[in-house]
Amino acid sequence: RDSTDARKVLSGIAPPRGAVQYAFNAEKDSILFYTEMKRLYRDGSESVSVLDRIIAEERKHVTTLIELSDRLLLDERS
Repeated sequence: RDSTDARKVLSGIAPPRGAVQYAFNAEKDSILFYTEMKRLYRDGSESVSVLDRIIAEERKHVTTLIELSDRLLLDERS
């Protein structure tokens, strides 16, 4: 079943920019998820600190994907 689900997802991605866009959306969803998770914990708790570090890492991924998307766009135009 998992391989079938993966095939469905992958069949809708037009590489390579489609793959970057898919990854970008996944990262945004992750940031939203971890931000909402923080509401379950008190400020100053170790859990909040861990979630903040995860969110920061996800934001780095978003930056990397934006840079990759820009490079792909430039390659397509040349």
